[in-house]
Amino acid sequence: MIQVVDASAIGAVLLVEPEGTWVATQTDDQELIAPAILPFEVGNLCWKRLRRARHEAENILAIWAAWTAESPVRLVQQRPMETLQLAKETGITYYDASYLQLAREQGATLISLDVRLVRAAHRLALQAPVPYTAPRLRS
Repeated sequence: MIQVVDASAIGAVLLVEPEGTWVATQTDDQELIAPAILPFEVGNLCWKRLRRARHEAENILAIWAAWTAESPVRLVQQRPMETLQLAKETGITYYDASYLQLAREQGATLISLDVRLVRAAHRLALQAPVPYTAPRLRS
């Protein structure tokens, strides 16, 4: 099964957050894809963690290096016009719409911890499981 994973999901696994276990169980042995913007969004999550927890810098940099060297996620170029139209229709950001557009286009399940993105997916009748804990807003 193909699954679209967003930055919140990947970040939770990489940065060993509590929700990472749920993400790992959802994505185990699945084909993972994401829009080509994923490394930038995950990199930004790592940068935010570096700023908040400088004592973790060496570990975070090592995690980032390993993930970028052998990411299990296949990156796909989004369709800019369709993505912008979807962002306009749903009222979500272009970045978030790129995940929804890819899930729609591929007939894939969306794996996200972002409550707004999960809700938007449900409004579009896309598959997006809700984590066992309440999804969170991106910071």
